[in-house]
Parts: sequence; C-alpha cells; structure tokens
Amino acid sequence: MTDMTPQQRRIALHRLLAGKERVVASELAARWGCVERTIRRDLVKLRDAERLPLEYDPAAQTWHYTRTVAEIPATLVSTADRRALLFSLRAAAGFEGTPVSARIGQLYEDLLATLPPEHATRFARMMKSVHFTGPVAPPIRPQVWDVLLLCLEARQSMQIQYTDGYGGAQTTRTVDPYGLIMRDRHWILVAYCHLREQVLTFALFRIAAAQCTDTPFHTPRNFMQYYLADAFDGLQSTGDPVRVVLRIGKDAPLFIRDRQWSTKEKRHAAPDGTVRVEFQTAALFAVEREIRAADGWVELLEPAESRARLRIGGQAIATAHQ
Repeated sequence: MTDMTPQQRRIALHRLLAGKERVVASELAARWGCVERTIRRDLVKLRDAERLPLEYDPAAQTWHYTRTVAEIPATLVSTADRRALLFSLRAAAGFEGTPVSARIGQLYEDLLATLPPEHATRFARMMKSVHFTGPVAPPIRPQVWDVLLLCLEARQSMQIQYTDGYGGAQTTRTVDPYGLIMRDRHWILVAYCHLREQVLTFALFRIAAAQCTDTPFHTPRNFMQYYLADAFDGLQSTGDPVRVVLRIGKDAPLFIRDRQWSTKEKRHAAPDGTVRVEFQTAALFAVEREIRAADGWVELLEPAESRARLRIGGQAIATAHQ
C-alpha cells in the first residue's frame, strides 16, 4: 500500500480507527512505506483539523477513538472526488440486469450518506439530471454471473447451456472464458468453445445455466488486447482479419461522415467529396450490418464477397417491398 496520497492515508486511518483498532504509527509507516512522522502528522490532522475524537495513549504508544464515529468526515473526500465517483456510479448503468447492480446502487447511497445533509441533497439533485441511456439490458441469471466470475478469476473452464440467437437451438458446451465485453449495455462472453474448436462470443443473457469444471486453461498472452484490435464494435469472427474498404458519399450526413469505423482506420478525402476508409477486421458480418443501417450513404468496396452479399441482400429487400 505504497504511494498513497495524504487524503488516501487519512481515509485509511479513519477506517482503521472506526473499526475500534488501536493504531501504532511505526507499524503503519512500515506497512505503507512511509516515515513514522508522516503517519503522526496525519493523525494529528484528523484530531485537530477534522475534530475527530482521537486520543494518544503514551503508555501503549497507540492512537484510538474515544467514541464511535460511523461516517467518513465530509472534508476527507474532496468535492471533485465525490463528483467523479458519483458520475462513475451513474455510468455503471451497464450493470443493470446483473447481480452487481443492486450493490452499486447501495454504494451510491453509502456515498451520499458520508455528506452533510445539505450537501447530500444538492448532490442527489444533480445526479438526477444525469442519465446514461441505451437498450434495456436483458437480465442475467445470478447463478450464471457468479459462476462466470469465479471461472474468470480461477482460469477454469465452465460448462454452459446456451441458446443461440439464430434458430433458438439450445446446446451444452464447455468453454474457456477469455474475457467480457459490454456492447450496447449487453454483456458478451468471449470464450474458446470446445464444441466448435474456435473462439466465439456468447450473450450472457442467453446462458440458461453454468457450472465450473475445475479444469484449468491457459489464456493466450494479451489475448483480449489483440482480439479487440481486430474486432469491430467489440465483435469478431473466426479467421484472419481482412482488408475492408468503404466509400462514404459526399452528401452523407455529418454523423455518418464523423463515424470512426476502426481505431486503426486510414482515411482519404477524394476531390469529388467522397471519403475512402480502410481498416482490417475479422468481423465482416458486423461491418455488413452497419453498412445496411447506413441507408445507402456508405458503400462497401472490398472485400468482394461481402460486397456481393450486400448486393444480394439489397435486391431481396427491394423485391419484398414491390
């Protein structure tokens, strides 16, 4: 616990003392990697500046609270820190549908409880004006969530019952969980599937049941880093990345022209006003889906097989609406 800021040290000291622990400055200095006089200075500040009921016992050379102090004094946590934490808790809306959601909400309430009533009211009012929107997240079964986190931590394979999102077939699979992605407030498991013998993605809400197998596995070095580098919006297919070339129409709306298709994309503005975008990805299916959603403003030039699929799909849609 080294390189703590003075504020972090004083909060840690308060928590120790509030837990009815008797603090020895020299012991904490050794544990936290600082000199003893730093700890003593922090303790004196808690007593004098924060007006906490802190007392030094010369005989035992220990510090202790003379009465119960339930809350962290408001002055120990700066306004900027509170705002940052409150916003991050609001941003945790992506955890809705998981067992973690209620605990995060309780953290928010606990944080407000550390403030004087008038400050808590102001913060609560401010946070009611902050919202993070997106599609409603389907609920994830608590048992599935708990097993997944256990297997991710222990690096153990897990057996799942999964319903695919195409035909609705349910299969039992053994997978090695490599990582988690949150996309549009949906949690996606990236895992090696022993049934298909390849890395696949699984929507957590489609997993009906899960259990650990107690079989260890080895995650490829920096797997998620490389996986996301070649992914598209967090999704990827099997196989090697391929070169994608797009052309954005000169009259395309600004939100389409401003869109970033890849963190490694290359752009070239042509004299006719169109924009050429090049990048690599293994998730062609996701690229094709987004181009269809662009309503004709984006044209796929390469690869040829994806261009052909989009043409066939467009013809099918046109025929259906004749």
